[in-house]
Amino acid sequence: MSNIIEQKNRLVEYFATATDWEEKYQLLIDLGRQIQPLSDSEKIEDNRIKQCTSRLWVVGHCVDGKMFYRASSDSQIVAGLIAIPITIFNGQPPQEVVNFNIDWLKEFDLQEHILSTRLTGLEAGINRIKNIAKMYFTVAN
Repeated sequence: MSNIIEQKNRLVEYFATATDWEEKYQLLIDLGRQIQPLSDSEKIEDNRIKQCTSRLWVVGHCVDGKMFYRASSDSQIVAGLIAIPITIFNGQPPQEVVNFNIDWLKEFDLQEHILSTRLTGLEAGINRIKNIAKMYFTVAN
């Protein structure tokens, strides 16, 4: 498994292949389709990102010291947005997830075309992902 910086760089390169915003949106949608969705039984209020205007649920767990996340959304764009941190963080140690900070929008050149309401949901989703990792990091120490 590659480290968190290598995962981020691979994903930045993936988005850099887009020649226009329509293509970038399609890459987001495609990325969102690649994350493992939640079952209906997992789509409960405790797993829901309430700050997101779309319906978004995120769950995570730790296996052998590595974090793994899954998510579902009723919006393809939101699913794609949350797939960015999930793709980077899956397979990483909880401490790495907790301590990793970047300007998500700037790194992936999303700042000009993603609505602020979607950004609020993305930030809340990232906070949930980090809080899940923090629970496992705290337990391990």
